[in-house]
Amino acid sequence: MYLDTPISTRISRIVIAAVGFGITTSVGLFLLSDFQRAMKAETVRYQSAAYAFAAAASDGVSAKDPRKVLEVIRGCGNCMTSST
Repeated sequence: MYLDTPISTRISRIVIAAVGFGITTSVGLFLLSDFQRAMKAETVRYQSAAYAFAAAASDGVSAKDPRKVLEVIRGCGNCMTSST
């Protein structure tokens, strides 16, 4: 069967397969790196929110005042709902 097809057809099929494989690989690597970058950005965002919450709630926690801590939680909840 392969002997019946001309060499130009076989070479063009190999070239098309190689180009398709190269494009697929490069797109896959781009998507993987973009996903990793997005996950790092989200991690930094959540960590900064946690640090801000800890800083805001530290006075209430050190004074063992649940009312101050609840005010901080309510304030963070209001910020989250107003930003969406």
